Amino acid sequence: MKKLWGGIGTGLFWLLWPVFVFYFRLSGSRARALVICDDEILLVQSWLSNKKWSLPGGGTKKDESLVTAAVRELYEETGIETAESSLTKLGTFKHTKYHFDYLGHLYVLNLAEKPELKLQRKEIRAAKWIPIEDSKQYRLNDETRSALRRYRPPEQASLL
Repeated sequence: MKKLWGGIGTGLFWLLWPVFVFYFRLSGSRARALVICDDEILLVQSWLSNKKWSLPGGGTKKDESLVTAAVRELYEETGIETAESSLTKLGTFKHTKYHFDYLGHLYVLNLAEKPELKLQRKEIRAAKWIPIEDSKQYRLNDETRSALRRYRPPEQASLL
């Protein structure tokens, strides 16, 4: 049954592609959270998607700051609660998706232990923790690949 719903979600993703083009044209900026625990990262897969894994996150609401959007989206999609002060900004990156450019704002959240995930089933199909070094083996979206290329663990930052 899960595969059936996944197939329906993927089919709808491609069917609704023109709507996504319009949405991304209007929405300008998006915030994502790179959640790390014990050299593993948290990936999510949207129900309405092309089956690629991504980082939790999404667009900002009217008059919402980017870090607030990252905290809100992280909670809505995964159930992980955190304070804005716990996030570290990694950077802002220009991405092209569906033939339109938008700015992706990436934040890093380091956790001491993995929390219980409470997925928003209307939006998120699946979530998983994977070792950072195994990330090349997964079908990741471009935004996630870009984030992982730029991320350096704190112990490596002094070596750069």
